[in-house]
Amino acid sequence: MSTNCSEDRGEMAAATVERGSQNIEANFKTLTEERDELKMRLIDFDKNTLAIKTLTQERDELKTNVTNFSKYVRKRFWASNEPNSYGKKEEDCAEVRYHGNENNWNDAPCDQQNVWICEKKVPL
Repeated sequence: MSTNCSEDRGEMAAATVERGSQNIEANFKTLTEERDELKMRLIDFDKNTLAIKTLTQERDELKTNVTNFSKYVRKRFWASNEPNSYGKKEEDCAEVRYHGNENNWNDAPCDQQNVWICEKKVPL
């Protein structure tokens, strides 16, 4: 049996956090994991182009899920006009701004120093 705990490692860049998380056998959480998994399943369907009705329905359902997931994340979490890659910078990571309880995410450069939380499974 195991449970999860969060561990504060201080300020560091995203690449450092990911390496550190791997070193302590933790899973670095990303917001796009679920969306990426759905996209990969869609690609598999598109490559095979099987003319089976149930597969076509599943593919259409997955496309809808990807779209709805993206809309949900944008509406529920991102601050207004975000993500925006401000100043044409590569801003492929997200940070939480404490301007309120909701809609407070900002896109930021991944090499920006920030406070990160990793998740690690702990055996009981």
